[in-house]
Amino acid sequence: MAFFEIMEEGNDLILKNKYGIYSRNELENQLKVGHFTVKELGEIYGTNMNHVLNVLGISSRNILGDTRILNAAITPEIHQYLIGSLLGDAYMRTPHRVAEAHSINQYEYLFHKAKILKDFIAAINDTDTKVITKKSMSFRTFSHILFEQYFNRFYSNGLQKKLITMNSVCDLEPLGLAVWYQDDGKFRNGSPSLCVGNISTLSGQILINLLQSKFGINSTFQSQNDLKGYYNIYILAESRNIFFNLVSPYIIPSMRYKLGEGSKQGHTFDPEKIAELHYNLCLKANRNILYSGDKAVLQCLGKYPQIKSLKDLYKDKIRGDILNKRQISRTEYRKILPDEKELRSLLDAGKTDEEIGFIYGISRTIIGKLRRKHSIKRRKCRLSKDQINKLKEMFLMENKTIQRVMKETHLSYYTVKNWLTSNV
Repeated sequence: MAFFEIMEEGNDLILKNKYGIYSRNELENQLKVGHFTVKELGEIYGTNMNHVLNVLGISSRNILGDTRILNAAITPEIHQYLIGSLLGDAYMRTPHRVAEAHSINQYEYLFHKAKILKDFIAAINDTDTKVITKKSMSFRTFSHILFEQYFNRFYSNGLQKKLITMNSVCDLEPLGLAVWYQDDGKFRNGSPSLCVGNISTLSGQILINLLQSKFGINSTFQSQNDLKGYYNIYILAESRNIFFNLVSPYIIPSMRYKLGEGSKQGHTFDPEKIAELHYNLCLKANRNILYSGDKAVLQCLGKYPQIKSLKDLYKDKIRGDILNKRQISRTEYRKILPDEKELRSLLDAGKTDEEIGFIYGISRTIIGKLRRKHSIKRRKCRLSKDQINKLKEMFLMENKTIQRVMKETHLSYYTVKNWLTSNV
């Protein structure tokens, strides 16, 4: 077989070289979904991927929004959480990522949400607020194309301000309504209300009409702060029971004060409790999720067993696909690496790293790394066959000094001298 050949198969390009078979579509997808570097992709396939990517015309830079979410899917439950959250405290700075922040008093609710969105959560962090004694906690998702539909629902023409239309909320269900209430709802003197910020009167009317037509809830749109232009939706007395019956099954224990059940409980910043919640979130997601912020939390997290990152899990998936021949791209022509005993035997026989690499179909660099791994030192004055033949040829000529041989063979003085001494 030639050093390499390229074939077209449908809309795909297939490269065959002496090390294996590689599909352009598969490798592009792995770079896009896995966010791998070229070196990391090379570790998976056990070869240098620069040549493969260059031949197939693949850019190693990931310029797309998708990430290494193995089984990305918006379930009906997640859909309602996203709608309810975007009506509440969640926000989108880009079309492909969702973020949300809460005060430290509501960290249990934040972790509850993160568990629902576990497949998409990229990181949890805590930050100090302007009030020294308080903190806020937030999460952010990976960037993913699946979130673009929600950006289109709630944001218009790239503006950062939310825009509520009927399309934004037409499929809101009781679960989404409960999420909205837990995010931005208030309970005062037995009366529930929903904060809607500085939206327009038209948007407020859309929400009021939706509550009445879909849930039979009567409400009014009233100003909360004239200076800032903030508004609330107040649930009228005749509809309070309807509202509470709809949302009650979905209100988590720490937020049930919004139903009039007990009083609001303040939470201090408890590093051990937060570390426990974060570790449980990682177990639920079956992967490690980044935590950034307070050093005390990070120290507590260090006590828990390590959980594989999403990138490592994705590496395992690709390796499994290669092993079980579920994909085109694979290394199939390369021989196995020599074990320590065989490597020492070859080196003792006078083989160079380059010659051993040629025997096993790999580069001398890999042999060098393997040799160092086994603490085998390279012999001094190790020369290739071509270099040895060149030295023999030159020293048969008249008036050839070591200095002249050095210049013509590009070898060091000590290399030439040692070879000459051992071969006189």
